[in-house]
Amino acid sequence: MQDALRAQLDRVRGARDALPHVAALEVALGQFGVAAVQRIPQQHLPRIHAQLRVLTAATSDAALQDLVERVRGALRAQRPESTHQLAPFDPEATVVITEGTHSDFMLALHELRKER
Repeated sequence: MQDALRAQLDRVRGARDALPHVAALEVALGQFGVAAVQRIPQQHLPRIHAQLRVLTAATSDAALQDLVERVRGALRAQRPESTHQLAPFDPEATVVITEGTHSDFMLALHELRKER
């Protein structure tokens, strides 16, 4: 995989500068092999996945497609499986905003001045 990724990055001058996350993955693949994908910190997975998809979009190289699938799998595995739960409606804690007229505002201002 590292060789295929290296060859793909070598095709375009400056690719490593433009795709720094993929360049780091290339180095990690050399150090750790395929296990490098599992060592990628969660916050970097989306960027690596996006950059890798752009880089490999025009190729059918099996090793690169396998690498994309492994990164996609790691991205899915590290993503929390929780769904957003809405709090139950509580009329006591709910702020209701209504539109008022200019007259309503002037009346409220007049009452405030009377209290002082």
